[in-house]
Amino acid sequence: MDERVLGETQKVLKDCDLFMVIGTSAVVYPAAQFVPTVSQKGVPCCLVNLEETSHASDCQFSFFGPSGEILPSLFQVEEMVDDMMRNEEEEEESTK
Repeated sequence: MDERVLGETQKVLKDCDLFMVIGTSAVVYPAAQFVPTVSQKGVPCCLVNLEETSHASDCQFSFFGPSGEILPSLFQVEEMVDDMMRNEEEEEESTK
């Protein structure tokens, strides 16, 4: 990996609030260091892969199967949670 790209990646990893590993075993360096780096900082990791990898235990969320089937479901759940939170905020505002 190009050193400039690796440096930018390290900056992004430092600031992320969720790290998703999708469709890779992430065992080849430098990518192999990304999951341990963010999980040591307390950042939640989500693994989506056909099969379990050595990083599965470092991830708070692991889903095994085709990413094309799993990701749409995950994003649908995210949209539902966002809607619920938005509704709660609107209700709080209306009661003030």
